[in-house]
Amino acid sequence: MNQELLFPIGILILGLILIIIAYIGSVLPGLPGPPLAMVSIFLLPICNLYTYNWFEIIIIVILSLIVIASIILDYTLPSLMTKNFGGSKYATWGSNLAIIACIFISTPLGPFAIIVGPFLGAFIGEIYAKKTWKEALKSSTGTLVGFLAGTFGKLIVCTFITIYYIILCVMIIPTLF
Repeated sequence: MNQELLFPIGILILGLILIIIAYIGSVLPGLPGPPLAMVSIFLLPICNLYTYNWFEIIIIVILSLIVIASIILDYTLPSLMTKNFGGSKYATWGSNLAIIACIFISTPLGPFAIIVGPFLGAFIGEIYAKKTWKEALKSSTGTLVGFLAGTFGKLIVCTFITIYYIILCVMIIPTLF
């Protein structure tokens, strides 16, 4: 293989690895999913593999704004949904503390703890606030819905970025040979 091709091919492979990690990070907290996927797009012109035209720059700006929106929603959606389902500040605090605990504490439930933890945290917060079991369950459900909606949204954003990355790779690879 030509030595001059190793670097560009390595960059393309690094972009694919970042996208795979981005999908994992979209499900597990602690890894920034969509931002990592966006880095794969930014690698191409930095390494002189590709020069974007004005239309592609507009697409990249729009994708970047969507990534920023997904980050904001990822941190706010569970709390907003908890409040929307009638939860108190105790449910929000319980959910947020549980998310932090699930990031740092390994449990036998593994990744399932990321879903169950905020639900239980909100439930315990509501019980602490002297709400009934039914009210606590309702606001905990809001936390779960918010978390799942945020995760689904991040997966969709990563998918759009992946599709765009593949389109760019299809345009780049023939120019390498």
